[in-house]
Amino acid sequence: MNGREAVFILCCFWLFFFLFEKFAALIKWKVEEWKRDRGISTHFGGIWWQTNRFNGFFQFLGVKYRSFLLLWFRIGVWFGIFALIGSLLFLLWNLFIFFTNSSLSSDLPLLTPLIPGVNLPFDQLFYYFAALAISGIIHEGGHAVAGVVEKIGVESFGIFLMAIYPGAFVEFKQDFLQEEGEEELSTPNLMKKKISPFQQLKIICAGSWHNAVLAFAACILLYLLPLVLFPFYSSLDQGLMVTSLEKGSAAESRLQLGDVIIGISDCELNGLESWNKCNSYLLEPSYASKLLCIPLSSFNEHKTSELDCCNQIHWEGRQQCFSLNDQNDFQNQNVCISARVVVEESKFCTIEDEECKKDLVCLKPVIKEGEEGQVYIRVETQDKRLFAFRGSGASLWQTIGVGTWKSRRFSPFGNRIPDMLKQWLTYIVSISGALALLNMAPAFYLDGQHACSMFLQLAFTLESKRREYISWWICCITTVLLVVNILLSLLALF
Repeated sequence: MNGREAVFILCCFWLFFFLFEKFAALIKWKVEEWKRDRGISTHFGGIWWQTNRFNGFFQFLGVKYRSFLLLWFRIGVWFGIFALIGSLLFLLWNLFIFFTNSSLSSDLPLLTPLIPGVNLPFDQLFYYFAALAISGIIHEGGHAVAGVVEKIGVESFGIFLMAIYPGAFVEFKQDFLQEEGEEELSTPNLMKKKISPFQQLKIICAGSWHNAVLAFAACILLYLLPLVLFPFYSSLDQGLMVTSLEKGSAAESRLQLGDVIIGISDCELNGLESWNKCNSYLLEPSYASKLLCIPLSSFNEHKTSELDCCNQIHWEGRQQCFSLNDQNDFQNQNVCISARVVVEESKFCTIEDEECKKDLVCLKPVIKEGEEGQVYIRVETQDKRLFAFRGSGASLWQTIGVGTWKSRRFSPFGNRIPDMLKQWLTYIVSISGALALLNMAPAFYLDGQHACSMFLQLAFTLESKRREYISWWICCITTVLLVVNILLSLLALF
């Protein structure tokens, strides 16, 4: 499934959801009453669930551990102030990276949005959304507990799904955000309670502070993962172990679960990052244009004068069809040659690399009509087995699952569990860390907008209107910086 198909399916889902609600209202099903009784609200493209069931839990934490949490959230304020300044420097540095490099590349920017089907593989969506959900819940939970500590009652806590992105939110019984000198107000629906700017900062910074702690904890667990998993798993020093194989695929007939792959064509494997890197390499035009070069003596010994294999091109027989590169008196003619010789003795050379091709005969696989885009892929295992097959550049990535851990004989878990855990923790570090920093950016609609105003109120003796004016301009500039960074990052992706 590609990105366009995913977007189409997503739009169809929300359209069906919207039409179902309209149909239910038309035939007078009590859907609205059912949703209202359960705290559910819906709009096109979004679902919200709101409840007060967690209020007792937040109240328990805030009251029982209040002495510790007063210090905890005081530290959070200092983190928030550093994050507020650091986010500005981060956005400026990200722009500097863009404009000091001659070409845009998705590997260059520090700030890169994750888009399913573009730079986020579909098989990693679960880890991404699970990390996003837990990061959002921890963020809003931090606000809620800080509100209880500062005696601002929690009205409700909720989660939502906007398009495909999950999140969380918290509502307080009192509006605690106010400027110095503003009178304490109350209305039939909302009471405004006056607390100091520092207390307000505690509540505002609590979300990002908890995200930072979550990212740090996940980072520590990642570092200690080999020790934690040692009783059940051993890590591989080289290569990647096969953890799953798609039934009916070309690789299934040649690989077994537990095999260790150390190389794909001329790309070495060492770690999950190398697997993605090598599979991306197979998609590049530079790989498709590479030649398979074997010693001239082997070529003369194993080539055949018959061209039967070229009349019906396939990659399962002993003899396979190749076209000869125009060197050593050959002029782009086809030849049948032992598949085993090509697999075991060939090396990959570019057309321009004359040194690589020296004293060698260079071949290119012949692709039959209708199979354009397929390439020659060679797989090498740790036990020195070599095999090759023809397929698209993404065929290995789609049909073979790999991992970096090998389960011990007495392990009750599968081989994929450690890599799944590592992948999820990696996403938590990335997403929660990004929320900790960027949500404190002094930009509109972020926590940093209110934190900036409160910080100016604490740090400088300024008139209220002058402080609001300075805060507004800081937020304008940062918002523009943030939008420009996101747009340039999207440009680099596409």
